[in-house]
Amino acid sequence: MSLDGFLGIAKPSGCTSHDVVDQIRRLFEIKKVGHTGTLDPMATGVLVLCLGKFTRLSQFVTVSDKKYRAQITLGIDTDTQDSEGQVIAESEFGTFSQVQLGEVLASFLGKSDQIPPMHSAVRIGGKRLYELARKGQEVERPGRAIEIFGIDLIDYQKPHLTLDVWCSKGTYIRTLASDIGKALDCGGHLSSLARTAVGNVSLSDCYSLEELANSLSSQESNVAPFLDVENVLGLPRVSLSKTQLHTFVNGNAITELDNVGDRLGQTLCVFDCDSHLIGIGRWQPEGLRPMRVIAQREG
Repeated sequence: MSLDGFLGIAKPSGCTSHDVVDQIRRLFEIKKVGHTGTLDPMATGVLVLCLGKFTRLSQFVTVSDKKYRAQITLGIDTDTQDSEGQVIAESEFGTFSQVQLGEVLASFLGKSDQIPPMHSAVRIGGKRLYELARKGQEVERPGRAIEIFGIDLIDYQKPHLTLDVWCSKGTYIRTLASDIGKALDCGGHLSSLARTAVGNVSLSDCYSLEELANSLSSQESNVAPFLDVENVLGLPRVSLSKTQLHTFVNGNAITELDNVGDRLGQTLCVFDCDSHLIGIGRWQPEGLRPMRVIAQREG
């Protein structure tokens, strides 16, 4: 049986994303498993995994927008910008009106350059930032382009601020929490985080590790409840004939396709006539050219 596909896991708090990958490897007795976007150990929520041949497609999922439910504790700064760090400053603060909070939150909407935290896996000069941070070193970090598409106030019960955030890939929510605290002139850190969506994949599409293990134990074979491919990738589809399939999987552009029109530059999911995903293609002037092929190369 082939174990190739996307799997949605509801990650629990207290384990790393790599811990989840290792558990899935053991559960399905498969080596090729990868995740499409790290969640810190304290965080919970949507973790999209790639199994088997679909590990070749992880780059097309990591670029997806993300959604989070975040709680910020105001008045306390930590060295990691979250509740797992050491307290480095405490501040008194007053009461904020809904209007004041709304204005501050709105100021974070749109594109910006976010400075990654020292306690992160970003490399500077060949070293991971967290490695330098553990040695007590702090270095200058260039900003990384991010975009906040939406930020909604869900609740404010002093000192806790609960938000829903919709953002681009690469956004550090704990840095956003710290920056919001600074903007409110009282400091703050991320005290809880749940990722509620990765692209089109939401928590309702995901299984807990316990649910998955129980489901598999009641079956005769390890059948993974894979996610819908098109929903995960969020790309339009095109189906190829057998002749076109041979051309595509051997790395060549397909020139004889109808309705190319204004599709130039568009990325698509490419399927065979039996609705099996064979790869990702992009419309180029010369035709539909392969970007990534997961089907076996034909001789």
